[in-house]
Amino acid sequence: MTTNQTKTRIPAPLYAAAGAADLAYRKLRDLQTRVAEQRGFPTARELDVEKLRGVAKRNVKAFVVSAQAAQEKVIAGAQVAQEKAVELYTDLVARGEKVVRGNARETSATAAEIADTAAADVRKTTAAKRTRAAATK
Repeated sequence: MTTNQTKTRIPAPLYAAAGAADLAYRKLRDLQTRVAEQRGFPTARELDVEKLRGVAKRNVKAFVVSAQAAQEKVIAGAQVAQEKAVELYTDLVARGEKVVRGNARETSATAAEIADTAAADVRKTTAAKRTRAAATK
C-alpha cells in the first residue's frame, strides 16, 4: 500500500485518526447486526432462575472456604519469610561489621554456603508445613 504523503500538507497522524474513525464506524454497524441476531436467545423468563441461584450459593460457599484456606497459607508463608529475612539481614549486618573492622578473614562463608543454608531452611519449613497440614486433616 502506498500513500502520497509527501505530496500533501496533511500530517500522517490525521490520516490515521480518520482511518480509525472509519473502522470504528464500520464495526458499530456490524454490532447492530449482531445484536439483532442475539435477540433470538433465551431470556431470563425462560431460564430456571431458582436452580441458578442454588448453584451460585453453593459455588460462593466453596469459594469462601477455599479463599480462607489460601489466606491462612499466605499469612503463614509471609510470617516465615519475614523471620527468614530478619535473620538474613541480621547475619549480613554482623558480616558487614566484621568486614569494616578488618576481620574479613574470619568471614569465610561463601555465597554458595549461604544459599545452601537458606535452601535447607526452606526444605525444613516446607516439611514442617506438610506435617502440620497432614495433622489437621
